[in-house]
Amino acid sequence: MEQQGLSDLTSHGDSTVLNSAVQADPNHSTGLDKTADPESEIEKRREVRYLCCDPAEVRALGGQATYLPATVIDISRSGMRLEVAICLFRGQEIEIKLQAKAIILGEVRYSRSVKEAFHIGVRIVDVFYSRRPYMSDHLHEDQLLLYIGGKGLNATEVLGVRDHLRLCKACSEQYSHAVKLTKRLRHGASEL
Repeated sequence: MEQQGLSDLTSHGDSTVLNSAVQADPNHSTGLDKTADPESEIEKRREVRYLCCDPAEVRALGGQATYLPATVIDISRSGMRLEVAICLFRGQEIEIKLQAKAIILGEVRYSRSVKEAFHIGVRIVDVFYSRRPYMSDHLHEDQLLLYIGGKGLNATEVLGVRDHLRLCKACSEQYSHAVKLTKRLRHGASEL
């Protein structure tokens, strides 16, 4: 069962802010772990992960740290995984910029050494958009299918669909119906 808090939308000039109280995944590894294989945890996650390769910039909050280049490796409704050159520590609050389209505030859940970089697990706390994604219209069926399938959307699009579904009752109902239908089709195909 998904455990998420309420969210509210606030406008600040040209930006839109979605404040959400999202709880961390209890099955997700925490702390600095240099030996665990991140791929081995995929089956434990309760949310679909969308594979990405989106350029980003990240910086630690609370200090005068500069932005470091990063890559969004995957993203879900409540979290994301980044690749960065340095280790960030569990509990650190960070800011992630996605190509001038969105700013994500998050909390580091884990950091793993991978070859010559680090994979950082981030719990998404707030998202700030440069413009409202998917807020004026309903979602198109193709967007919902890509979202359900877990591929074909970039990180900003995943967050936009997620936030639209939280605010639009009609699209949320359409999404729920499509998920149920997809599960029935998969179950039927596995019996063949």
